[in-house]
Amino acid sequence: MKKRITAIFCLFVMLAMIVTACTTTSDTSGTTPTTATKAETTSSATAPRDVITIDFMSNACVPGLVTDLWWSKKIEEDIGVKLNMISFSPESYNTALAANDLPDITKYGSVDFVPNSIAANALINFDDYTEFLPNLYDQFSQGSLQYQRDLYGDGEKLYTIPDGMTDEFQTIGGIEYGWRLNWNYYMEYVEENGEPKLEELEDFLPLFKTIQDAHPTNADGQNTFTITGFPSWDASCQFLFNLVIAEMYGWNYSMYPLLVNQEDLSYSLIWDDAGPFKRVLKFLFDANQLGLVDPDAVTSTFEDYTAKISGGRALAFYAWGNNPDYRLLPFDNMTTSCYNGPWLLGNVNGGLGLWVSSSGETEKIERVCEFINYCMDYDNAWYISYGPQGEYWDLNSDGVPYITELGEQLGEDATLMLAEGGNPAFNSFMGITGYWRNVNPRNVHPKYGVPFSGGWALREGAKPKTEAQTSWENYMVEKYKVNFKGNLTDIELLTASDSFAEPRIVNPTIPDEIKDFQSRMGSVYENFWKLIYAKDQAAFDSLWAETQSTLQAMFDSTGYTAKTLFDIYNNALTENEKYFD
Repeated sequence: MKKRITAIFCLFVMLAMIVTACTTTSDTSGTTPTTATKAETTSSATAPRDVITIDFMSNACVPGLVTDLWWSKKIEEDIGVKLNMISFSPESYNTALAANDLPDITKYGSVDFVPNSIAANALINFDDYTEFLPNLYDQFSQGSLQYQRDLYGDGEKLYTIPDGMTDEFQTIGGIEYGWRLNWNYYMEYVEENGEPKLEELEDFLPLFKTIQDAHPTNADGQNTFTITGFPSWDASCQFLFNLVIAEMYGWNYSMYPLLVNQEDLSYSLIWDDAGPFKRVLKFLFDANQLGLVDPDAVTSTFEDYTAKISGGRALAFYAWGNNPDYRLLPFDNMTTSCYNGPWLLGNVNGGLGLWVSSSGETEKIERVCEFINYCMDYDNAWYISYGPQGEYWDLNSDGVPYITELGEQLGEDATLMLAEGGNPAFNSFMGITGYWRNVNPRNVHPKYGVPFSGGWALREGAKPKTEAQTSWENYMVEKYKVNFKGNLTDIELLTASDSFAEPRIVNPTIPDEIKDFQSRMGSVYENFWKLIYAKDQAAFDSLWAETQSTLQAMFDSTGYTAKTLFDIYNNALTENEKYFD
C-alpha cells in the first residue's frame, strides 16, 4: 500500500491550469443577468471606514485600479480597501527599491529579489503584526511559516508569506494524470469483448484500437484519433506530452533531465534505454503505428488540444480536457503523481510567492495585513472566488455546491455579468492579482466539504448525473468499492483504487549548469516528436541512438552525473521533511 509521507513541491503552471482562469481586464461592461443573490461572506468591519488604495505589484496581473467587480466591491465595503494592480518587472522593481518607493504588496515568481530587499530594510517582519493576521497564524501550517523564516529571516523573522500553502496534510490530489476515455464507448467495448485486463500502460493500445475502429468519426463527421498533444509547453515543461504520461507511474521531472520515482526513489536520465522516458516514447510510437495518434498534434496549440477533446475527435486524454462523456480508467500498476501533500509549505525555492513591503506608514502596514488576513478567511475566499450564492453557484439538497446553469453560461460568455458586476470565469480574484493563492485551491471549505480549486469541485461535486457519470460510478463501485458523496470524482477513485504514488515531490534548487542544459534542449524536442512519428522500428531505433548520443554529450559537459543530481533532490526532500508535524 502506498504510504503518505511529508514532502514539498510547488509547480504553479499545473495548478494554474486547474484554478478559475482570468487574463481579462476588470472592465465590467456587458449583460447583467437578473438573479437573486444570497451573499455568504465574513466581514471583519463593524462600521464604515476610510477607504485606502493598496498598490499591489504582481508579475502576471491585470494592471489598473480594480473597480465594479463583485469581489472588489465587497472588499471595499467590508474593510475599506481598493486594489491598484501594477505589473511587475525586474527593472520596475529594482527602480522602486532603489528609490525606497516599493508598492504595498509585491508578488513575483523568484526569490532573487528577496535578499536585496531585506538588506534595504524594505520588507516588514510579519511576526511583528500577528494581531492583524490571525488567519495566517491559526489556519496554516506552522512548519510552512518556519520554512520561510529559515529561508530568509535567519530562522527568526517572517519576511515572506508563502503562497498556496495548505492547512493540513491531505489527500486531495493534483492534476491526477491518467487516461480518460469516452465512457460510453468503453462500456460498449466491455459488453462486446468483456472487461480488458489493464495492468500496464501498454495494455491500453488494443483497447484504444478497437474503440477507434468502431468510431472512426465524431458526431460532426470529423475523423477521430485516440491520443493528441501539443508542443507549445515543451520549453517550459521539458516535452510535456511524454512526461505527463510518465507521471502515471509516479515519475517526477523537477530535476530534469533526471526523473525521480516517488514510490521507491529510483531515478533515471531521460535517455536511459530502460528508463520511463523512452518507454513512453515507444508507447506513443506504437500507438502511432496503429493509427491512434493525432497526425497534427505536433503543430497543435493548447486550444486545439482542448477543442479536439471537447469535440470528441480525441477519444482519450491524460489531463486538462473537458468532455462530459469521458471518465478516468485506472490501470493495475498505476501510481500517478500526487502533488497535494507537498503543497503544505507553499512556495519553494523561488516558486510563486507573496512579499509585502513596508511603505514606512505604520497604519498603512496594518491595513495591508488586515487585507491579507481578510482574503485568507475561508468564507471570504469563497465569495471572492465565486460571488454570492444563487448566481454562479448554488447548493443542492445535500448542501453540496455546484455551478448553476447561469454559471455555465457565465463560463462561456465574457459579456455576461453577475448582478454586482464581473464574471467569476473571466474576472477572477486570482486572475486579476496574478494568481495570488490567498488559500490553496486544494484546501477544503469546512462548510461545503469541497476544495476551492476553480470550477473543478463545483462541476464534479453536485451536478445532475449524466448517463456516463452514472455508468462510471456503478462500474467503479463494483470494482473498487469506492465511497463518495454527490458525484464520484477522480480523486476519490484514485484513492480507493490505491493509484496515487507517495507524495515525494520536491522542487530543489537547480544548478546553473543544468539550467543551461535545459535551455539547449530545443532541437532535441523536435527529435522527440519525430520519434513518435517515425516510419518504422528501424527509423525509431536510429533516431533514438542519435538523440541519446547528443543528450549524453550535452550532459557530460555539465560535470554532473545521475547520482549527483539525485543527491541534490534527495537532500532537499530530507531537509523539507523536518517542517512537517
